[in-house]
Amino acid sequence: MRSSFVLLFAVCAVWGGGVSSRGGGGAMAYDDETLFNKVPMIMAHDAASGYLGGGLINAWTKTQSAGMREQLDCGARVFDARPKLDEDKGLVWHHGDVTVDYQV
Repeated sequence: MRSSFVLLFAVCAVWGGGVSSRGGGGAMAYDDETLFNKVPMIMAHDAASGYLGGGLINAWTKTQSAGMREQLDCGARVFDARPKLDEDKGLVWHHGDVTVDYQV
């Protein structure tokens, strides 16, 4: 059995510093008392699957249409990324039994 793990990481999340809710401008703001699980964030499930190529299996496996940089540009701030260690290629991504041939 190969070992793998799910890596969830937040990128560019505005946190702390007492962002004032009185700032206006229509943006949501939070103060130091706001719980992290109350901050809305766009999340990307199996984020690395955007690097999958064509083919029937990849089409069935793919949950994203772009790479992680493009997902970040579109507003995603949490990435469900699943790395695994491949004996030949080093650290790559995967989605279940399907290897995403894109090095970490």
